[in-house]
Amino acid sequence: MPSDSANESPIQAGTQGTTRRGFIAGAGAATLSLKYAGPAIAQAAAEAEYGQWEDLMRSKWTWDKVVHGTHGTNCQGGCAFNVYVKDGVVWREEQQGEYEAIDSDVPDFGPRGCQKGLRHAKYMYGKQRVLYPMKRVGERGEGKWERVSWEDALNDIADRFLDTVVAHGPESVTFGMGTQMAMKRASMMAYFRFTNITGSPMP
Repeated sequence: MPSDSANESPIQAGTQGTTRRGFIAGAGAATLSLKYAGPAIAQAAAEAEYGQWEDLMRSKWTWDKVVHGTHGTNCQGGCAFNVYVKDGVVWREEQQGEYEAIDSDVPDFGPRGCQKGLRHAKYMYGKQRVLYPMKRVGERGEGKWERVSWEDALNDIADRFLDTVVAHGPESVTFGMGTQMAMKRASMMAYFRFTNITGSPMP
């Protein structure tokens, strides 16, 4: 470590005055994007019994309510969707198509919304959705994972992050902001704040 404090990053200069766990806890949960991913709250689809495929198809056209929503997690377009809900479960989604034409010579935007948006609920209830921290226990690509606690996940991330910065400098760690953070001001500001105090580059 250089003795000249002017060449030290904020994180290198400050590690002696705080614990690793305390630093990461104070900086926020933005580091979860380094190795772990997943929503904090699990949502499970309600199970129902159906005798024939006709019953399943018929149920898609019966619902308790229709709510308005969009898909800020995967896209910044913010297209408006009607969300059809039955027993607290999203059964299907449909573009609202309420966008007015801006010019008589230009086609209107309705219904605006892509196939990715129409399939969003399938991924929300899909088996591939990560609901809690998972740690790889095999080789990359083997698909071997084990569930770990949030405490263990944060400690592991904090140790690896700080070890890398101390050994190679803050420029050795970079961050990528996905669409989920771009659509949420609180997450985006936390992202900017974290990169500023650590001295890590931001694309």
